[in-house]
Amino acid sequence: MIFKEKEVCLIFLFVKNKIIMPSSAIKRFKFEKEIFNILSCICAVCHRIRYLPDGRGPNIIGAFTKTVILVQCLESVLKLERLLSNFPKDTIGILVASSKNKFNYSAIERVRTSEYNIILTDKKHLCPDLIQFSTNRRSQTPLNLDFNFKLAASFSVIIIFLLIFQIIKILFKSYTYTYTFKQIFS
Repeated sequence: MIFKEKEVCLIFLFVKNKIIMPSSAIKRFKFEKEIFNILSCICAVCHRIRYLPDGRGPNIIGAFTKTVILVQCLESVLKLERLLSNFPKDTIGILVASSKNKFNYSAIERVRTSEYNIILTDKKHLCPDLIQFSTNRRSQTPLNLDFNFKLAASFSVIIIFLLIFQIIKILFKSYTYTYTFKQIFS
């Protein structure tokens, strides 16, 4: 874990087509939105990913100087490394916290010894850290910019498919637990 405090379990309640979220979920949603707004100013392509099952995947995916970036807000280094293993080697992973003091020693050491390109930063230093990291790291073969747009478009299609799948799954669960066949036709 990258945090010194314990994580808060988030529970969403569905009441008459409205979602009631605890304050911690609202804070996390606002924080992700702020990070997205910051990145969308400097990135050619930037997408928020909100509908992956079980919270897997990055919160934000984008392209910066022809390199794919994956942003996780308030997650662990291990989860980000697992995620980066599915992408090209030059992909940059970014862990963003509200303050740099939120990262503990083991998270910093894990990033230092990692084989992946990972940045630990906060909202205030996100842009300078990303620019500094991308200019100071080893030279890379440039990607075609069209590839980044196609990559982002393919991720959008995958996200939409997963969203539809999750909605269907929720609908079937609610109907199977609400009514039985006998109750409907009796």
